[in-house]
Amino acid sequence: MLQWLVNSGLTARKLILRHLTLPRLYAWRKRMIADDINANDKVYKLIWDTEPWCVFITFAHILVGVHN
Repeated sequence: MLQWLVNSGLTARKLILRHLTLPRLYAWRKRMIADDINANDKVYKLIWDTEPWCVFITFAHILVGVHN
């Protein structure tokens, strides 16, 4: 019964948000790409899907057999 109530509530919320609400105002939009173009004609991405991590090979990696 509880699972049915949760699923029904989430389905109703999804339908209401999808079909009965207006889109965000331009000023409140989520900015994923920079609005301006720099001097080199490049557009920058403001939000990344992952973090840019770099893992350097150490002696422990060589012993275990992990390579990039």
